[in-house]
Amino acid sequence: MVALKAWFAKERTYGSIGKLAFLALFPLLCCMVYCGLDGKTLFQVWLPGGEWNDELFYFKQVEAILTGGYPKGFYGFNESRALRLSFAAWSPFLVVPWIVWGGIFGWTVSSPIWCNLFLVSVTFVCFGVFVRPNWRQIGIFSLLFGLYKPLWRYALSAMPEVICITFVCMFYCFAYGYLKNPTKNKLIFLFFWSGWLTLMRPYFLLFLLLPMYFLYAKKGSKGWIPGGVYMVVIMAIYGWIHKNLSAPYFIPLFSTDWITAYFQQGILAGVKATFSRLYHSGGMFYRYTLEGIRSGFYAGTYLVAYDIVFGLFLVGILRGRKKDCRENRILQLHFCGTLFVMFFALVMMFRLPEASRHMMSFLAAGVFLLSMASGKEKANGGRFLCMAVCFLVFFGIKGRDPLVYQLSYGNQSQKEELAKWEKIFEEKLNLTQDPSPSFQSTIIWALSDTVDEKEVLGPWQLLYGLPKGMGISCCKKEYLMENFSNLKCKYVLIVPGGALEELCRKAGHVELARESSGVLYQLK
Repeated sequence: MVALKAWFAKERTYGSIGKLAFLALFPLLCCMVYCGLDGKTLFQVWLPGGEWNDELFYFKQVEAILTGGYPKGFYGFNESRALRLSFAAWSPFLVVPWIVWGGIFGWTVSSPIWCNLFLVSVTFVCFGVFVRPNWRQIGIFSLLFGLYKPLWRYALSAMPEVICITFVCMFYCFAYGYLKNPTKNKLIFLFFWSGWLTLMRPYFLLFLLLPMYFLYAKKGSKGWIPGGVYMVVIMAIYGWIHKNLSAPYFIPLFSTDWITAYFQQGILAGVKATFSRLYHSGGMFYRYTLEGIRSGFYAGTYLVAYDIVFGLFLVGILRGRKKDCRENRILQLHFCGTLFVMFFALVMMFRLPEASRHMMSFLAAGVFLLSMASGKEKANGGRFLCMAVCFLVFFGIKGRDPLVYQLSYGNQSQKEELAKWEKIFEEKLNLTQDPSPSFQSTIIWALSDTVDEKEVLGPWQLLYGLPKGMGISCCKKEYLMENFSNLKCKYVLIVPGGALEELCRKAGHVELARESSGVLYQLK
């Protein structure tokens, strides 16, 4: 707010107001173009018609939080559950912006999209307020983001990647503002913002190091003490959230076997496990990168873009551009450090190829930092051109995978089917009045089933019609077959005529509803 007042006080001109207006409206324009290329409008995007089933969990959990503070049934995988309350595997801090938005404007299937667009607009306006760019910088900024196709695809979804992207980019805006005019309040806010980022995803702890450095530069070695204490507190809070509020996923989200090897098998075994992991996962990283270049495989394109962006910033730093201002040098050094560490995090901790999308936030931050550094410095033109070509080729020309980039608009029959199941669920399902979450208020989403010797995906899109607060447990067919007589959930939605339905019949479970799209059973 202070920065905005200062901006108006110093730059109250039609040109400056025009810059902010352009930055605020540019995200809406990009999304309209994205939909227009399909011959559709922004208002026709319909989440339940899509193929990204993660969106279902995020959407329904936010809906449950807005309705009763937390889901009344358990969200989990193969009937896993959190020790406390009823959230799935990810930190609830990820979706706080959606919760705030839903609390103010209501929560419908289009709410995540409008909230995402608002967040991107606010972030772009922050760029205008804190950086005070000239039109050359705005041209670079808008062209690069216009070519950054993943941002607009995820903005038109119920995935939290855009929340991460906007929070990371705003962090660099706030850091730039602090470097321009360091104040105590700005530094406190940077600590708060980086702490919030860490509570969203643990690897964002890397951003907490920058305000710690600022505190050290201000107070000397004594500055490490409060910064270190704050870091320990934030990690302790995240650890508590992960242990108590997160349901175990099908498999561990982070690979730590190479770490535990040091404690369980000794130092030599740990070293061997570390290098083995680095060799095999590093080779996979290399193969996915080549596949991204060759065929445009979505995970590979993120990795290729990471390689190029990291290389561009590293070259810029090594060349020691004296024309780059002190603020830009510090932020770019921090950015290169985070990219370097994230390479090892991806290779050593995460599962490829799914984890490659974690690079999206860093690629967007690269656009911010390059635009900040451009100004009147023509020497940065080469870096801008390379990044633009990279985004154009790997996200535009090669980025055509329909599962990744195709928007979901739905059709009339899908909408009628969902409306039909909303009525069925409302009539047939009962949420318990017990304030504690319960499996009695949880439905099993059978991930797939076998019908006539063919594997068929479960009708998970219908679960958008569940009563508000209902829990969902995503279960694999193998788990259901092996544990069928000991299932804890009260309801199950399955494919008609499949192996699971045959088990339901033999066990005498109560059939509540049947349509061509799915069968609803109440388990004894």
